[in-house]
Amino acid sequence: MAIARSRILLWSSLSGLLWMLAWPAIGGMAPFAFVAWLPLLHAERLHELRTKEARRSFVPYVLLTVLMWNAGCSWWFFMVSEPMSTRIASVSAPVVVNTLLMAIPWWLRRVTRKALGSRMADIAFVVCWLTFERLHHNWDMQWPWFSIGNVFGTYPEFVQWYEYTGVLGGSLWVLVVNLLFDKTISQWVTGRRPTGWVIGAVLFHMVPLIVSLQMWRSHGERGEPVEVVLVQPNVDPYFEKFGGVDALEQLDRMLVLAELAITDSTRAVVFPETALQEPTYVTGDPWDPTPVGL
Repeated sequence: MAIARSRILLWSSLSGLLWMLAWPAIGGMAPFAFVAWLPLLHAERLHELRTKEARRSFVPYVLLTVLMWNAGCSWWFFMVSEPMSTRIASVSAPVVVNTLLMAIPWWLRRVTRKALGSRMADIAFVVCWLTFERLHHNWDMQWPWFSIGNVFGTYPEFVQWYEYTGVLGGSLWVLVVNLLFDKTISQWVTGRRPTGWVIGAVLFHMVPLIVSLQMWRSHGERGEPVEVVLVQPNVDPYFEKFGGVDALEQLDRMLVLAELAITDSTRAVVFPETALQEPTYVTGDPWDPTPVGL
């Protein structure tokens, strides 16, 4: 029976929809992340059946999935109070770039599968995806919000062990559970007994969750409370922050606000990250290396 391309497109779109529904502040249903890759993995199998006599790229279907995910969770870039051209650029640039980057681990998975088989392809996919996320935390084009582990941002009780693994531990958790569920389903569909895969999927899914919930229940504040002053000036970000009001005048405002709030018990004062703007200098000489406030 011939497999229609529309069927593969439908399964690929379902993966994109599940990621949108799982993501914080969009759908907010984080547990969907544990099955969000399954439709795309099924679409990959359908693609293999459809093109077994004439090999064709699966990456376009991957691009559809991750484009839906990125666009559905980044639409708010369009809401900035700027001209239409700026608004379009604000949403399209990160969406397009991140979509292309997210497709790379899938492309490497396909390359590995052709060379070394499906088992090594799964391992390569996990390694490459985690490498991509690590890169996205440490370069000039970083966009770490789309690290898969961040899907549990509104469910801290699920991931208390992040204090040891960081957010990449959550990404590993979700990726492996998706692959184990996929193996279980594919074994069952083909009539083979998936007992081992079922046990592995359940254990890998439930053990981290149980550990986290136990950590959550046993958590308690330790040490003495301290007084901290947080300073947040009322500065218009469009017309005052950068160029509208002198940077030293803004800093003076913050210092005055801090002085009004500080007491003898204050242990720390926290200013916005742009309290000391660059390049702002004490002398007014743009080549003087002495920064303001130091």
